[in-house]
Amino acid sequence: MDVRVSQAIKLMADLQASGPSVAELAELVGLSTSRFEHLFREEMSCSPKEYLRQQMLKRATELLQTTMPYQRRSARMASRKATP
Repeated sequence: MDVRVSQAIKLMADLQASGPSVAELAELVGLSTSRFEHLFREEMSCSPKEYLRQQMLKRATELLQTTMPYQRRSARMASRKATP
């Protein structure tokens, strides 16, 4: 994998909360926006925006899977307390 694409993927993970733009990522890895998009698509088989979206959805799914059991338990306990 191209070093600049690897760098961009790491930056995407580090900066995910701020939602880096493709232009910002391109600049951070020393490429023009169009060259970065082309190289990224060639290496990852998707655009940088699509990759970011996939990663955000993956993270949201992980959060839901880890927090849902706690929410269900809390809801059960709350309903038990509410019943006399």
